[in-house]
Parts: sequence; structure tokens; C-alpha cells
Amino acid sequence: MFTTRLISDPPLFTDGGASARSATGTVAITVDDANDNSPLCTSVVNVDKDEDQTSVTTLSCSDSDAGTTLSYSIISTTPNSITPSVSSSGVVTVAALDYETDTSHVIKIKVEDDGVPQKSTTVTLNLVVNDLNDNDPTLTGPFTFTVLETAGASNTVYYSATASSEDGPDDALSFSLSDTTYFDIATGTGVITLKTQAPDRETVGSTYTTDLCVEDSANPTARSACQTMTITVTDQNDVTPVFNPAAYTGTVAENTATGTALSTAVTATDGDVSSAFNTVQYSILSGNTGNDFSIHTGTGEVSVAEALDFSVTSNYTLVIQASDGTNTATASYYIQVTSVNLNDPVFTPTSETVSINEDLNIGDPVPYTVSERFQYKNT
Repeated sequence: MFTTRLISDPPLFTDGGASARSATGTVAITVDDANDNSPLCTSVVNVDKDEDQTSVTTLSCSDSDAGTTLSYSIISTTPNSITPSVSSSGVVTVAALDYETDTSHVIKIKVEDDGVPQKSTTVTLNLVVNDLNDNDPTLTGPFTFTVLETAGASNTVYYSATASSEDGPDDALSFSLSDTTYFDIATGTGVITLKTQAPDRETVGSTYTTDLCVEDSANPTARSACQTMTITVTDQNDVTPVFNPAAYTGTVAENTATGTALSTAVTATDGDVSSAFNTVQYSILSGNTGNDFSIHTGTGEVSVAEALDFSVTSNYTLVIQASDGTNTATASYYIQVTSVNLNDPVFTPTSETVSINEDLNIGDPVPYTVSERFQYKNT
């Protein structure tokens, strides 16, 4: 409401006398406000926000019409992967921003007053999502490979690690192994090679494990992931048989029947794990005069193969070999043949005539010595 003073000519008020008189007055006029202004906002708002944020921005709007209250509502969101909301005070929020889903959004917001008639305006909110390192990298299996235990250091590629990142194209990945005793890994490519002699099957067992890890670039901090790598170690025939003991001794009577085993068999062991490589076969290499002895190829049992004769050969030194098909070892076996009294003595000649005096008495010695006259031997 405002007031105004009105002065008219002729005067607004006259009394009609011969000499007219006049007066002035004050008139109060009330002007009713009409809703003739739309809400005033920045029509385009550009905002950059890190992913995982929920608060987007606060709109700053006003209305020139007195006594009006503004309200806000979402018109549309492009793309529609987020569901924003706006409060009565113009605060725009989302559940959470995710760069890996969409890198930007356009949100149309209607701002409306409560006048009659209602007036509104539209705000375009351009939201850019900044990428953060909020996801662990992912390794892709299978996480296993095979190596021969006899393999040596080389550039042979045994495994190529594969990993991916969901944190944008600039997220660099780096590979590592928790145990590099035997293997190296190229940090940039994930290629695994043998840096030294392969794990020994007889020492580490059939499998060897190490952790395969991948780490991404820091933004603001680095994230990593690991998987257990299982390496199968293939057994090879790389162990030589070992005799225990390395030398044997035995005694056999010369009248021992053929086929009779000596009391002690030779024994050799092979440290290879696989039966194909640790099975030992025995043979006699040398010292077996007349092939008088034989050996069981599987058990190492030594037996008399031919009739023994102490007077011909009184001892033997056999050289026995143990073989696993590739590797060999030898041991000695000394065998003493013992003599046996098998026959009666034989006199040669079988008779002889001796002359004595007739006057010898009983008990007198005869001038004759048997051992000097007869030759005998035990055959």
C-alpha cells in the first residue's frame, strides 16, 4: 500500500459560495502484487564430483514476487542410471555416484513458485563424475601350470597372468609373486619364467604354491588382489640308486646245492617318487667266475648257480649293478667258499712189503714209517 497527495485545479473540493473556497485531501491507494515473475535461477549449472559422493550441489534460486515459496522437482535424468532427489531448499543428492557406470549425467530440475498463477523455470544440471580408485583389480584364472623338475633357468614362458581393472583406462596394473625362489614375473606383463633350477619333486612334493598378486595405480591409494598359484612339479628320473651298504660279504660251503640263496641279498633304493623311475633292477657286471652265481633282478638275492669247488675257486668278488633304467650304481659282494671234507684218504701205493728181524719182541718198534712210504691225499 502506498499513499499519494492529489491536488486538482480547480480544487478537488469547493463550497459553492460567491467566493469559492477549496480544500485538499489525502487518498490512500493499495496496489495488490500479481505473480508476474518466474523464479530466477542459474539456468545451467556445471558440477564435478568424485565418484562415491552423495551430495551433488545446492541450487540458488529466488523469486521477485513477494511472499512466494519455491519448490523443486526432478524432471529427467540422462542417463537414468542414478535417481537424484532435490530437497525443498534446493539440495540435490544421489544414492552414490559410480564412474564405472556412467561418467556424466544431465539432470533437469523444475523450480516452481506457489503464486497464482504458478510460474516455473528449468535448471539444467551437468554433472561430471571423477574417477577414483574404488575397486580392487581382478585376476583371471586358471591359476596353475606345470614344470618339469629337471627344467633349468630360461626365458620359457610358463604362465601369463591376466587381470582387469574397473577404475578407468588410466589405471595401470603391476604383477608380483609372493615367493620368487624359483620363478620371476614381469611386473608389467605378468609373464612368469623360471629364474633358477625348477623345484625338486623329491623335496617340495608334487605341487609348489605361491601367491600371484596384482596392484593398481594409486588414486589416491593403490588397491590389490591376490590368488594362490599352484604349480605342478612333474617327476623325472633324476635320482641315482644307492646301495646300502655299498659292500657285502658272504660265505658259502663248496657243497651248497645250486639254486640256494646266500643269506644276504643286496639292496639299493631310488629316491624318485614315481614307480616308473624308482624301480631298481639288479645284475652282475663282473667277478662271476664260471658264472657260478646268479642274482634275482628284482630282489637282489644272490644264489649259487653252478657247483662250487674250493680247490678250483676259493673266493669271488662280484661287482653288482643297480639300474633304474637311466641311472646306475654298483656295489661289491665278496664271497668266501669254504672247503668241506667230502672223501676218504687214498693211499698210493696201496701195498708194500717190509722185512723185519725175527727176534723182535712185542712192542718193539718196526724200522718203518708209514708216512715215509705211502702217499695219500683227500680228494
